[in-house]
Amino acid sequence: MAFASSQPTSSSMTETFVRGSFLSKIIGKTSAAIAAHRKRKALAILEALPIDVRKDIGWQTGN
Repeated sequence: MAFASSQPTSSSMTETFVRGSFLSKIIGKTSAAIAAHRKRKALAILEALPIDVRKDIGWQTGN
């Protein structure tokens, strides 16, 4: 009985496989790319605002 309980379950085996797998690396890089895209989009929206509005919200107006 002790031997049988020391065997990992299929879910823990899958979890171990996915943790360091190629798939997890792809998911991580994709998440980073999506976050960078959202940041660039938000910055573009802020830069497109009129200077008076950017001043009111505390955004830098440039020199």
